[in-house]
Amino acid sequence: MWLLVLTILSNICFGFLLDVRTQSSRNAEFIDEDLVTILDAKVKALSSNYHNLLITVQNDRSEIDSLNKQNQVLNQRLNKTEDNVEKLITNEESLTHQILALQNNSLQQQRELDKEKSTSKKSRNSMESSFTLLNNLLQELTNSTSIGFENLNDNVLKEKQLLIVRDEMRKFEKRIKQRINSSRGKTGRCIYAFYVYRPTF
Repeated sequence: MWLLVLTILSNICFGFLLDVRTQSSRNAEFIDEDLVTILDAKVKALSSNYHNLLITVQNDRSEIDSLNKQNQVLNQRLNKTEDNVEKLITNEESLTHQILALQNNSLQQQRELDKEKSTSKKSRNSMESSFTLLNNLLQELTNSTSIGFENLNDNVLKEKQLLIVRDEMRKFEKRIKQRINSSRGKTGRCIYAFYVYRPTF
């Protein structure tokens, strides 16, 4: 646009100069010297204005180029910033999913741990009851044996019966211990110790 304007102005100026000089050469005798001086001054002013306008156009073009470069740089920075924001959003979503997964795993493990505790407690109560029953039974057998030994006629029979019962009790005690060890291996918790009454024969 500026180039077109400058071209038109240049053609007008040079055309005007040519017309003036041609007319001046034809009618030199009729033109006043003051008028020639005025025309020369106008021509110089037009030339100076044209030169200044050309410089202004060049400066404007340089400024426009600089602004275009700055605009490109800003667009590149904006694109990088948008990419970084998208990456941050993606990372945040990924971290959120990981946190939720960890929370779910923690809750699941807590439920399993509570279940194991409940099972262990029930097993312990059951074993305590079994040991109590065993102790009571052994105590009764001991008392019965003591009474039996007082009867001299049934000594041999009572002793055999007592040995059989003692063997059965030892087998029962062995099964209880195996059950304790099995329960201890599953829960990985405490070691429970119980007192078992053993009659001295």
